[in-house]
Amino acid sequence: MLENFFIIPLFAVFANLGCVLLNIGRDHPFHRLMLAFYFVVAIFNLSTVMLCLSQNEEQALFWWKYFNAGSWMALAPLVVGMVAFASGRNIFVLPTLIASIAAGLIFLMIQISPQSFIIGSKMNSFGMGPLLSNQGAIIGALPQLIGIGTSIYMLLRPVQWNDYFKRKFFTTAVILWWISLFANLITTSGADIPPLHPIADAIISVTLAIHLNRKSIGVPAPILFLSNLLISVSCGIVIGTLVGPYCPHLPSSEIFILAVSSLVSCAMLTFLKQRQQSALGDDTTPLSISLKEFGLSRQEIRICELIQEGHSRSFIQLVLNVSNGTLRNHLKNIYGKVLPPKKEKDTSKDQLQRLTIFLARHSGGSKNID
Repeated sequence: MLENFFIIPLFAVFANLGCVLLNIGRDHPFHRLMLAFYFVVAIFNLSTVMLCLSQNEEQALFWWKYFNAGSWMALAPLVVGMVAFASGRNIFVLPTLIASIAAGLIFLMIQISPQSFIIGSKMNSFGMGPLLSNQGAIIGALPQLIGIGTSIYMLLRPVQWNDYFKRKFFTTAVILWWISLFANLITTSGADIPPLHPIADAIISVTLAIHLNRKSIGVPAPILFLSNLLISVSCGIVIGTLVGPYCPHLPSSEIFILAVSSLVSCAMLTFLKQRQQSALGDDTTPLSISLKEFGLSRQEIRICELIQEGHSRSFIQLVLNVSNGTLRNHLKNIYGKVLPPKKEKDTSKDQLQRLTIFLARHSGGSKNID
């Protein structure tokens, strides 16, 4: 079955494109970062497909030199930026810039002198694979080493953890993703073992995308449906392909693989639909009904619900895909509709506190605000 291994990175590309769709048109800087991340991962997986299907060393060198190596380098600063934001730092912290500079310089070195990094290619059971020199492997791994070192530091010592991210889940996903990326060095050392990153992308990266977009409010319905379809079908086919080697003696193994792929795809599509439906909120809650009487829009009601649930401004901005200025304007409109006229000495913090008390009275309970 390894001769068909290219199917896994191929459908990992479609899953990545589904994740790209979830972040297209979203204004928050973090969503733009995720858009770049999944686009680069898609290039990385597509170049892996082309490497596996290469017929000679010239083709393999082309795909590795211009696409595989470049996307490998670009991933380090992108992941560092993700971790920086989750840990309460600016996306463009010093480690992100250092990893970016290191990645850019090494990619330039590869273009100038590829023979210093790659000593040839080897036809494996899963397809063609590049062979890196010891020097090439060490230098090529430098941005990733910078990335994983700074990521672990920021995960262990956050400035203020962003409550949009579940800390244990996010930390586990990032570390497992780094491990799968480094596992590629086993393949490039000459071992006849297929690269693990496409499997990780189809499982870890997609799981991370589902988690980070668990409240996909503001994404147009057609785009959301297409994204769900791409992710679901891709994950189903990848899992079906992975199951294949364990059922070679079945009289109809192809039908079995197709059945597994279909079941997983349908289950994933149903799960995504239900999860995103729950993110839209309930229009029949006492708080929602009460706020409608004050003439609040659906967006303003959702902001009030999130405030009443105890979420921070950064969380609300990510969920609703709004900038800080847009959220501030929404809050001003809400204050004007539900609160008494502002006193001259009132600050925005005073008004938010008064709004919190108002929401608690109209919902039958209260929670702490971050």
